[in-house]
Amino acid sequence: MHSPSAPGHGVGAAVESALVAMLGERLRYIGRATDLVWVGIGRDVDVPRRGGGTRVLAEHAMHLQCPWRLTLLGIPLVGSWDLHRSTGSNEGADGELAQGEAAFDPVAAQLSSDGGDREHGVEVIVGNDWGGVSVGFTGGLVLEVLPVTTASEECWRYFRPGGDDDHFVVFEPPEAP
Repeated sequence: MHSPSAPGHGVGAAVESALVAMLGERLRYIGRATDLVWVGIGRDVDVPRRGGGTRVLAEHAMHLQCPWRLTLLGIPLVGSWDLHRSTGSNEGADGELAQGEAAFDPVAAQLSSDGGDREHGVEVIVGNDWGGVSVGFTGGLVLEVLPVTTASEECWRYFRPGGDDDHFVVFEPPEAP
């Protein structure tokens, strides 16, 4: 899988090709580490832990470090700014928010819970030449990833945890000569 280094012609097709294996798979979880958001899609796989043992992750992973949003039936659910806003507030927080404090956290917990009312399976993947992608799930859930740069810097990545495949990185800086 070849990662693009900047927006341009053919990037949308490359995004769709890289993510096609997610079609039909279900959303397992969404979470965060400070401002990096991870999305797990697909069946459970055992992956090695650093220091020994294994842990269970979803077969497909997306790590988001650019603007993104989740909508349900066209209504905004949560977006990247909600990582920096306290639950119940419209103001940005001063500094990083601990787990459970950001407006993002309760929405992520609800989508990740096994007791949720809906199962969201990937129905459609549409990439664009800016390196963005729209992932449409059953039940009207849509994840939109919106890179807003022309620079060669990582905005988001797709990979298979525990797999030997290369990561698909939007946008992977070119290697120095």
